Amino acid sequence: MQLRLLTLLTLFICFSQSLFSQHYTQTIRGNITDKESHEPIIGALIEVLNIAPQKATSTDEKGNFTLEAVPVGRHIIKIKSIGYEEMILQNIIVNSGKETILPIEMKEAIITKKEVVISGNSHKEKANNELAVVSARSFSIDDANRYAGSLGDPARMASNFAGVANANDSRNDIIIRGNSPAGLLWRMEGIDIPSPNHFSAQGTTGGPISMLNNNMLRNSDFFTSAFPSEYGNAYSGVFDLKLRNGNNKKYEFLGQFGFNGAELNAEGPFSKKYDGSFLVSYRYSTLEIFDALGINIGPGGIPHYQDVSFKVHLPIGNKQVIDVFGIGGISSISLLDSKRKKDNFSYGQTKRDVSFISTVGVMGISHTLMLGNSAYLKNTLSTSTDGRTIHVDSIGLNNFKTRYYNEENHYNKVSLHTVFNKKFDARNTLRTGVILSFINDYDLQEGYEHDRFGVGYTKRYVTIKGNTGHGQFYTQWKHDFNERLTALAGVHAQYFLFNNTYSIEPRAGLKYIIAPTQSISFGYGLHGQLQSAAIYNYETKINGNLIKTNKNVDFTKSHHWAETYYQHLYNVPVSRYWSQYSMINTGADFGLILIDSLQNKGTGNNYGVELTLEKFFSHNYYFLFTTSLFNSKYKGYDGIERNTAYNSQYVVNGLAGKEFPLGKNKNNIITISVKSTYAGGRWYTPADTFGSRIRNVFRADWNQSFTKQFPAYFRTDLKIGFKLNGKKITQEWAVDLQNLTSHKNVLQLGWDTEKKQTYYEYQLGIFPTAMYRIQF
Repeated sequence: MQLRLLTLLTLFICFSQSLFSQHYTQTIRGNITDKESHEPIIGALIEVLNIAPQKATSTDEKGNFTLEAVPVGRHIIKIKSIGYEEMILQNIIVNSGKETILPIEMKEAIITKKEVVISGNSHKEKANNELAVVSARSFSIDDANRYAGSLGDPARMASNFAGVANANDSRNDIIIRGNSPAGLLWRMEGIDIPSPNHFSAQGTTGGPISMLNNNMLRNSDFFTSAFPSEYGNAYSGVFDLKLRNGNNKKYEFLGQFGFNGAELNAEGPFSKKYDGSFLVSYRYSTLEIFDALGINIGPGGIPHYQDVSFKVHLPIGNKQVIDVFGIGGISSISLLDSKRKKDNFSYGQTKRDVSFISTVGVMGISHTLMLGNSAYLKNTLSTSTDGRTIHVDSIGLNNFKTRYYNEENHYNKVSLHTVFNKKFDARNTLRTGVILSFINDYDLQEGYEHDRFGVGYTKRYVTIKGNTGHGQFYTQWKHDFNERLTALAGVHAQYFLFNNTYSIEPRAGLKYIIAPTQSISFGYGLHGQLQSAAIYNYETKINGNLIKTNKNVDFTKSHHWAETYYQHLYNVPVSRYWSQYSMINTGADFGLILIDSLQNKGTGNNYGVELTLEKFFSHNYYFLFTTSLFNSKYKGYDGIERNTAYNSQYVVNGLAGKEFPLGKNKNNIITISVKSTYAGGRWYTPADTFGSRIRNVFRADWNQSFTKQFPAYFRTDLKIGFKLNGKKITQEWAVDLQNLTSHKNVLQLGWDTEKKQTYYEYQLGIFPTAMYRIQF
C-alpha cells in the first residue's frame, strides 16, 4: 500500500513538473484608431517590452496588427506613432486557450516636440470616453473576474470604488453618494437599456443575478457624478457598457460553470477573406441543474433563469460598419410557504405563496459611417422589452389560499440614437446627438384583494395601457488648451411627450494634469430623470371617475458639483397625504410603492468627502482602499429634514490581491483576493407597536420615518483561484467565500405573529460559490 502511494506521488510530481515547465505561446492582435475621430492609425509601432528578444510589428492600412508566438503570461506593450502620445499598456494577459485582441485608441499629441508617456493600466481612473474628465473610471473585465465578492458582476465590482455602497447582499443595487439606486442609468452599445438583471422589480435598476456576461464585455466606463452631456435621464450614476467583437480570424469556444449559471460561448469569423465576426453566449441556471440532478439545495424556491447575449460585427469596406447586438433573459421563482414547515416561511412569520416571473430583452442594430478622416456619423436603432408577473396568496387554515396581491406590467420601447462626432484638430472635438424613444405599448395591472391575513377590504386594481414618447438632445465641446489642461462644456435637453415637460441641463468640466499619475479636476452638471411609467399612470377614483393624479409630475433634478462632492436634488415627487414620503427613498427593493397625487416639492442634499489609496496591478499584487464620509438628507411635503434610507454616513472598503506564478515559464497561476467592507447601517422606520399588535401585522410609524438605524454592516470576502495553461487550452478554478466570518448583517424588520413584536431579518451568513472556466 505504501509503495503504491509512493509511486502515485512520484508520478504526480513528475507530471506536475512536466506540465509547469512547458512553454506555451499565443497571438496578440488588435486595431489602433484615433481616440476622437476613430480613424485607423497606419504605421503605428507595437513592441512587447518584457521578453527577450523583443517582439515588434506595425499597423497596416486598416490599423490592424498581429504579434505571433508571444509567451503566455502578463506583458508590457509599447505603442508609438508619429504625432500621437506614446502609450505603454501594462499587464496585458496572454492565455494559451484564446487569442488576446486589443482595441486601442491613441490621443493625438498637442505638442509633438514634447513626448507624453501614458501607461494604460496605471491610468484606470481615466474613462474610455474621451469626453469624460470628472468622477469617471474605466473598469476591465479582468477586474470583475479578479475581485473577491464581485461574482463576475460589474455592479458588485463597482461597490469597491469610493462613494459606492451595496444596498443588500441578495441584490446588486448600488448606492452612489447617498442616492437611490433608481437614479442609475444602464447603457450598452450606445443605447439606454432596462435593468440587465434577473428577477428585477418595477422601478429598480438592480437584481439578485446579473444578466451581463463578463466574457462578452470589453473595457467599459462607470460614472458617479457630473457625467458628460451625452448621458441623460439619470441623476445618480451611469454604467456605459461595451460588447467586444468576436475573433475574426479563428473559431474559439468557452465553457463556464458558476454562480451566474452554466455557460457556453462561441465566436469566430464568417469567412477567412472577410473581417466580420460573431460572438454569442448562452447561460442557464446552475441551481436548476442541481435540482434536475436530484441535489437538495435547501428549503427555498429554485431560481429558474436563462439568458443569451450576442454581437455580430460586419465591416463594409474601410468606411462603414454594421453591428447587430442583443441581450435577453427570462427568470422565475416560486416561494411556496404552503409546502414548508412553520420555521421556514419565506417572509418570517407571515405565511404566503409567491410566484414571480420577469423578462428583459434588448436588440439593436447600428451603422457607423466615417466622414473623411476626422468625423463619423453613427445611427443605432433598438427595441427593448421589460416585464414581470407577480402573484401573492395569503395562506390561512388548512392551507386555504386567498389572493393578496397581483401585478402584471410590460413595457416595450423603440429607440433611435444618432450621434455626430467631429475632430477639428488635436485640440478641439465636437459631439452632438439625439435620442428618440417611442414607448409603443405599456400594460400595467396591479391589484389587492385581501390583506395578508385574509381580512377583506375593498378591492383595488390599477389597469393602464397606452403609449408615449421621450426625446433627448445633447451637444458637447472638448478643448485641450495644452497637453495638461482640458475643458469641456455641453448641454443635455429632454422632452417628455406624455405631459409636455422638459429639462435643460448644462454640463461643464475642467481637468489639469499635474504629473503623468496625478491630476485635479472640477465638474458641474444638472441632471434630470423621469419617473416610472407606473407613477405617471396611477389612477385615483374621484367623484366616481378614475383620474391620473400624477400625470403632470415633472423630472426629478439634481445639481452635481464634482469633485467637491455636493449634490442638491429638487423637484423630487412627494405626497401631500403622506407627508413623510419621498421618491428619493425608493429603488432598492423588490417592488415600487404606487402613490397618487404626487407633487414636485421635495428636496434632498448629499455631501461628503472621499479618500482612495490604490496600487494598480504590478509585481503580481494590487490593493484598493477607499473611505467615504457623507451625509444624505431629504425633505418631504411637510418640509422636515430627515435621513434618507441610504444615509449610512460612512463606508470603508479594503481590497487586496496577489498572484503566485508557478513553474519555470510561469504558465500557471494561483490567485488570492480578499475584500472587507465596514459601513454604517441603513436608516429605517420603526413599527407602530399599538397598531401592529391590533392587526397582528407590521405597521410603520410614519411619524418617526427613518429615525432608527440598523447596526453597522461588516463583511469579508475571500477568493482563491488557479489558472492552468495547456496546449491551446486554458482552465480556471475559483472558490469565492462571501461573508467569510458569517457576520450577522441586518436586512430588514420582520413581524413575529406569535410574540407580536418586531425582529431583525438577517442577510446571508457565509456563502461559498465556485467557478470553473475553460477556453479553447
